[in-house]
Amino acid sequence: MSARVPFCLMALTALLPLADKAVAQSRSPSSEVVWVSSYHGTAQDSPIEPLAYGQQPGGACLDSIGVDSPYCLSSSCVGPECHGVPIWNASAEALFLQRDSAIGAAPIVLDGITSDVLVSTGDLSFDMETGLRLGLGCQLTQTTAVEFGYFGLHEWESTAVVTGANNLSAPGDLGLTSFDFFDADTVGIAYATRIHNAEVNLVRQLQTLELLCGFRFFSLDDQLNINSYDAGTDTASDYNIRTKNDLYGGQLGARSSWRIRQSMIQTVAKAGVFGSDQRQRTLIGDFGNTIPVRDAEASKNSVGFIGELGVKLTTPLGNGLHLLAGYNVLWAEGIALAPDQLDFTNTSTSSQFITSGGAFFHGANVGLEGRW
Repeated sequence: MSARVPFCLMALTALLPLADKAVAQSRSPSSEVVWVSSYHGTAQDSPIEPLAYGQQPGGACLDSIGVDSPYCLSSSCVGPECHGVPIWNASAEALFLQRDSAIGAAPIVLDGITSDVLVSTGDLSFDMETGLRLGLGCQLTQTTAVEFGYFGLHEWESTAVVTGANNLSAPGDLGLTSFDFFDADTVGIAYATRIHNAEVNLVRQLQTLELLCGFRFFSLDDQLNINSYDAGTDTASDYNIRTKNDLYGGQLGARSSWRIRQSMIQTVAKAGVFGSDQRQRTLIGDFGNTIPVRDAEASKNSVGFIGELGVKLTTPLGNGLHLLAGYNVLWAEGIALAPDQLDFTNTSTSSQFITSGGAFFHGANVGLEGRW
C-alpha cells in the first residue's frame, strides 16, 4: 500500500493545474451558496487553530456547516500550534440498495407439451435491501486527508415457483434425458446475490474541489438454484450455479461540497479499472440428487470496471454530531453472473464460463456522522 501513496500524490499533483483553473472559474463571491471543504469549512488557505470544544476565540467558532467546532479557521494564527491535525470524522449509515442486472431472458422452465417458456431469467428481479455503510476519515495535513470506507451485508433474493401436471421440463438435452428435469410437477427457482465493498482513499483538498486517489476491493457472490420435483418418482433434484467475483485495484475521483444555510451538500464521483478474480462452480444431480450429472469448476482472471456517483446532505444536530442523507449509484462491469452460466446440455462439464456481465445498484442512505 505504501507504494501507492506516492503514485496517488503524483496523480493528484498532475491534475492540480486543471483543477485550479476550474476553481477560479467557479468562484462567485456574490452567491448565497458558499463552497466548502469536507474538513476545512469555507474554502481558503488558512491554518487550522485547535481550541477546546466550544471555545469562542474572539467570536463564534464555526465548522464547515456553521456550528460550533473544536477547530477554527484563522488567517492570523501562525506557528505549529495552529495546524490542529489530525481532525477525525466517523459515520454509520443504513444503505438501501436496489439491484438491477442485465441477465437476459434465457429459458429456465418449459411446458413439455407446447414448448412455451414458463419461466426465464428475465422473470427474476430483486427488491430493495438494507445494508450497512461505515466511514472513517482523518486530516493528515492542511490539504491532505485519508479516508476508509466499507459497505455491504446486502443479500438480495428472488424466487419463483411453477406448478404443473407432469408437463414441466428443463430446456435442452437435460430436459429430455433426465428423471427429475423431464415431465416434472413442480419447479422452484431461487436467485441470490451478496456484495461487500471496502476502500481507502487519499484526499487532496483544493479550494472548491477535492481529488481522490485510492484502492478499492469489491466482492459479488451470485447463486442460482433450480429445484425440480417429479411426483412420478417422488424425487427432487437441483441444478446449482455459484459464481464469485473479487475486483481490486486503484481508482480516481472528485468531490465537491457547498453550504446552504446550516446544511452542506456534497457530490462525489469515483471510477476505476480493476483486476478481476472470477470463479464458478456448477452442480447438477438427478433422481433425488443420487445421480451426479455435472460437478464442474472454472476460474478466470480478467479486467472489470466500477463507477460510483453520490450526493449527500449533511445537517448539524449539535455537539459535533450530524445527520446524513443521500442517494447513490454504482455499476460494475466485467463480472460473472450465475444465470449467464446456464448450460442445459447433458454433459459432465459446462461448455461456457461467461464473465462479461454487469450489475447496477442504486438507492438512498441515512445515518449519523461525528466529528472531533
